[in-house]
Amino acid sequence: RVNFAWATHGVHHQSEAYNLSVALRQPWFTQFYSWAFYLPLALCGIPPVVYVTSFAFNLLYQFWIHTETIGRLGPLEWVMNTPSHHRVHHGINPAYVDKNYAGIFIVWDRVFGSFAQEQETPEYGTLKPLRSWNPLWANLALWVSIWRSAADSPRWTDRLRYWFAPPAWSPETGERDAAEFYPPK
Repeated sequence: RVNFAWATHGVHHQSEAYNLSVALRQPWFTQFYSWAFYLPLALCGIPPVVYVTSFAFNLLYQFWIHTETIGRLGPLEWVMNTPSHHRVHHGINPAYVDKNYAGIFIVWDRVFGSFAQEQETPEYGTLKPLRSWNPLWANLALWVSIWRSAADSPRWTDRLRYWFAPPAWSPETGERDAAEFYPPK
């Protein structure tokens, strides 16, 4: 829940449909900072072939869960991220916002309290819809929004905080829950 990271990942969530093509909707700017999260693996001595194999498996696993065709998967739902769990992650329903971050194992969301079971049909998209088909604007819109908000802020601490606080943060509202701050469209 860091604004500059959401500015990148949000591109993947902008589609108001939910199917396998959403898995292919990848942001352009992730590679500018994602390496920092993988650097500790290299420093710990993880061989490159292990990293590349794991990265590929993770990417392939997350492709198939972008579907409404597959329902619940019984006991697998307790441990694995499934299509049902990932639909929640993409949902903008108030109960679904900021839930089910898992890549492969949903157990971590259960442990850290960010898990939500699919109860109602998710509404997809983003809380602030893109309203454009332009791929350049899709990748820049959230960055421009953060930049404008930060530039308009009179205090330098707030200007910096706009980049690192949660997306719904502002000096006026503080750290509110996004679902509370932006009701569904």
